[in-house]
Amino acid sequence: MYEQSRGNATYAEVEESEADLERFRGWLAKITKRDYFRADGGQVVRDAVAQAATELAAFEDAALRAEAPDLPLTTRAMPIRAVDGS
Repeated sequence: MYEQSRGNATYAEVEESEADLERFRGWLAKITKRDYFRADGGQVVRDAVAQAATELAAFEDAALRAEAPDLPLTTRAMPIRAVDGS
């Protein structure tokens, strides 16, 4: 992620990115409800949002390591939920 490469792996950045991801998920859900013709790009977008969630989880781990390096791995953040709500 861009912020991580700049050395900005902070939990504040994680929270901001989580809000963005939730906004994208909300937009995707609204668009999916209206996509009566199953547009070809729909799966591409769902895959991109899923990839963003995966990358955000890695970024969150990096931020936690940066801010609390002695925190055991098992007490770190829970995985970000998948696009399908699981």
